[in-house]
Amino acid sequence: MARAQYLFLKDGTYYFRRRISGFPQKTSPLMISLGSKELKKALYIIQHVQTEYLSMLNGFIFINPPLPEELIRTYTSARLRVFVQEMQRNTRMARMTGRTSDQDQIREELSKVVLQSMLECGMQKAFPVSSINPEWTKENLETVMALYDREFRALTSKEGRAALEADFVKTTGTDLNVSNSREHECQILEAHLNAKLAALGAVQGVPNPNMELYQKEAQALVQTSAQVEITSKANAPIVQKTPDKAAPSGAHPPWQAPDNLTIRLLSEMHEAAQNSKTNSKPGYTSDIASVYWRMVATDELSEGVARQRASDLRLFSLVTGIVDVTAIEQFHLSQYRDALAKVPKNFLRSDKDQDLTIKALVARSELNPASDNGLSPTTMRRHLKSVELLLKRAKSEGHEQTIGLDVTLLKPKSKANTPAHKRRAVFRFDELQYVFNHTAWQGCLSEGRRHVSGNKVIKDSRYWVPLILAYTGARRAEVSGLLGDDIETIDAIPCFHIRSNRYRGIKGENEAEGAEKNRIIPIHPHLIGLGLLDHANSQSNSPNELLFPDILPKARYKGRDTKQATSGKIGDSLDDFWRKSLRLTLDGNPRKLCMHSLRHYVNHQLIHQPGIHEVTRFDLLGHVESGDASQSINTSTYRDETGVSEKYKAISSLPTLF
Repeated sequence: MARAQYLFLKDGTYYFRRRISGFPQKTSPLMISLGSKELKKALYIIQHVQTEYLSMLNGFIFINPPLPEELIRTYTSARLRVFVQEMQRNTRMARMTGRTSDQDQIREELSKVVLQSMLECGMQKAFPVSSINPEWTKENLETVMALYDREFRALTSKEGRAALEADFVKTTGTDLNVSNSREHECQILEAHLNAKLAALGAVQGVPNPNMELYQKEAQALVQTSAQVEITSKANAPIVQKTPDKAAPSGAHPPWQAPDNLTIRLLSEMHEAAQNSKTNSKPGYTSDIASVYWRMVATDELSEGVARQRASDLRLFSLVTGIVDVTAIEQFHLSQYRDALAKVPKNFLRSDKDQDLTIKALVARSELNPASDNGLSPTTMRRHLKSVELLLKRAKSEGHEQTIGLDVTLLKPKSKANTPAHKRRAVFRFDELQYVFNHTAWQGCLSEGRRHVSGNKVIKDSRYWVPLILAYTGARRAEVSGLLGDDIETIDAIPCFHIRSNRYRGIKGENEAEGAEKNRIIPIHPHLIGLGLLDHANSQSNSPNELLFPDILPKARYKGRDTKQATSGKIGDSLDDFWRKSLRLTLDGNPRKLCMHSLRHYVNHQLIHQPGIHEVTRFDLLGHVESGDASQSINTSTYRDETGVSEKYKAISSLPTLF
């Protein structure tokens, strides 16, 4: 009697013994005693055991839902592009170097057979007999067996499976550990094979895909030359017939939303609108991109603000499928608001995200933990503000809009029963003493090891910016973007001159036409004693004119969401250093203090300092009282700027931190 598969005899007793697929070879196999020493009885029992085993195994395999079809399609499309490009390059090199032969064509055909067999007959260890063509020669059979073996080993090896998983995660942006699900692994493998087979079939038989284009170009050249009339053979002028009058070259037709809208396509629309000359001429088009970039030019938005607003509007178009302001309805605004609460927080961190359709993005968000989705209320308000500004601009240009569009109804509100002054933690004086007693300010080991005690005090942006924030109450970007010329002496008092420059704007500067925001903040005596003025003098010849040249953000990959987005905000480079400093000095930073908490600290200190008028505090911090209307007008309009000496008195009242 034949022995059944997975039947194992040990010490006279029969066992069911099987390795679990996907586990390392060193993992012990599963062994179940059949409770019998008789072969016939063991064969009967093992049939039932195998049935139960497969049922249980399938239950584990399908415990997680399959990968959404939209993500699989996104991955397949990306792999297809890669395969086509690789095959076209290989084909071109082979043809142009004379390395092609009849055997190469046969090999390509057999490669398609191998891939087709894997898709239809499964990933078997050897090429299935049922797929062998009786008309093949011995050489053909040997070739197909070798091709199959090489492809099988590449795809089923540990390295090959890891490469497929990594490529899928990189392409789709999912935070998914594919190795935990064999079904997911099989879906990815099937998509890989489909893409490779489709690319192989498409590339073959297309010697020059651009030939038709070249032929049309050649015909156009022939027709153009036929229109040229030579009036004299000896240096006579050449007269060319006037072509038929065409539409003005500046015409910029409205964009139509394609079926598979992506951020990359939307970026191309915005780039075309930004570079279009018609934005300065009458006859405005109503596409969102053109309306927006005309607004940027008119309102003179800073580069950073313009880039951020454009990114917000691209996401709006991706979510709603709307690319024309005249097509926006109130439900589109609601749809956008709801989507912002579900969009993955890391969307557009990868360049691959630009190729995701809205369906693929939704599928990805559904796979994420809830904590990884949804933008903060502050970020959502900024997105909706961008749409609100767009609608106002469109209305001013006379574009037809649905009556009653109201973005203000959608802006998220702050958590109920939370006073405004408690929404962000404020540094206490003793906490700041702990922070600035850290090695970064008192002596570290080296520039790269600032959190290790040593005898070096490195006075660069990491040293100065937090200190200046704690002694001025300014915003991070305002201090990070200071130029060497922004330190001035006014009435014999050294001061910071906070004003916009090519590195950053000033908050609120674009809210009123022609209102240039700038303010004067005296320098605290402790900063002068630490050598800030000497540092400023040493940077007088800095190539980028910055007071802290090392503050500039490092260039990121091109096209986070657009080709222009190649760097982060000025001051971003300090975040990791500052967060780690707070964790180390404040026992993990349980109150979640941040760099902006320094601004709140200064405001809190000035509020409780006797003899400091509120308008002095407003002028130092750049705030405007917005409670009582009459009081707001009196404190922001019907008065002059606070004198430098009065400001110096207020700044000097801030206690020395170390």
